[in-house]
Order: sequence, then structure tokens, then C-alpha cells
Amino acid sequence: MAVTVALGVGSEPNVARVPGSRRRAIATVTGDTSYPSGGYPLTAGMFGLTTLDTVFTPALDQTGTWFVTWDQTNSKLKLWEIGPSEGAGTEEENGVSVSTMVVVVEALGL
Repeated sequence: MAVTVALGVGSEPNVARVPGSRRRAIATVTGDTSYPSGGYPLTAGMFGLTTLDTVFTPALDQTGTWFVTWDQTNSKLKLWEIGPSEGAGTEEENGVSVSTMVVVVEALGL
């Protein structure tokens, strides 16, 4: 199973926008039942883009369970544990279910 990316959020239409010379897409990313080692690979096509410059993430997912970051070098969305009993500050372990993870991101590209 893989992470799900759904373009559009709430009343935002399911299309990419154009700010200046770049296209912008707002999307909801939902985790799956097996977090991949090193994070979820995200592609331009998942956002309706042909190239992916960057992905902006909020600090936490909507459940407040994970700190969320974008790994620009490897084009991956990474989840970090924040609870003291979970090993705060460490990346989520390979194979762990993160199906409750929901995060709204902004992708920028062409």
C-alpha cells in the first residue's frame, strides 16, 4: 500500500494554481499501513505537476502525532515521532502503520 495524495482541500478545487512562473497545488496526504524506511516518495505527477520544486509542510500532522518534514534531496515526506514514549525526535520506524496521519501540503513546481 502507498501514501494517498488527494488534490484540493475543502472548498479548494482539485487543480494546480499558478503563482508567478510556478504552479502551486494544495493536497491532502494520508498515510498507509506501512511507513517506508526513509519516508514517502512523492512525485510531481501526484500533484498534477510535471516537475516538483519543493513541498511545504506544517509542523505537525492533523492528529498531532507526528512532526512532518520534506526531504528535498530525496523527494520524500518524512514523519518524526514526538511522544516521549515513542522515541521523540526519531524518524518513524519502517513498516509501522501511520494510517491515521493526515497532512495538508503545498507543492510548488511546473
